[in-house]
Amino acid sequence: MTKPDPDSPPPPTSFLPQAGEEPGVRILKFVVLGLGALLFLGFAALIWRVGTMMNGSQEARTATPTTSIAVPGRPTGQNKAASRDAVPVATSGVVAIPKGATVTAMSLSGDRLAIHYMTAEGGNIIIFDLATGHEIQRLRLQVQ
Repeated sequence: MTKPDPDSPPPPTSFLPQAGEEPGVRILKFVVLGLGALLFLGFAALIWRVGTMMNGSQEARTATPTTSIAVPGRPTGQNKAASRDAVPVATSGVVAIPKGATVTAMSLSGDRLAIHYMTAEGGNIIIFDLATGHEIQRLRLQVQ
């Protein structure tokens, strides 16, 4: 067994800063520990958020339909002026698309909803007025 060299510094016994270390090494250790803790907290927050989003999507499927929407450009809030500007929305409705059709996109603009769907014959677009729940227009896309 060999004796340790008396001129060499003792081996570190802990990752935590020790008394008598150089200030640069001591600061570096604090930075490394702090960033490690920050990474841990960030991952914990990310996992928590993913969990709440997954749980929230389950609640969204069982939620009751919205009874009004705000029109862009009009004030919103819980006061009477905002409730006068809210547009009533049909709480239920059926969208009739041909059998075998696939909905490829939906777009909402104000109180209008556009549904783009594909059939064997080509693309189609249905435009709905959400205030009344009625279909406004049905467009057939045709290549020329």
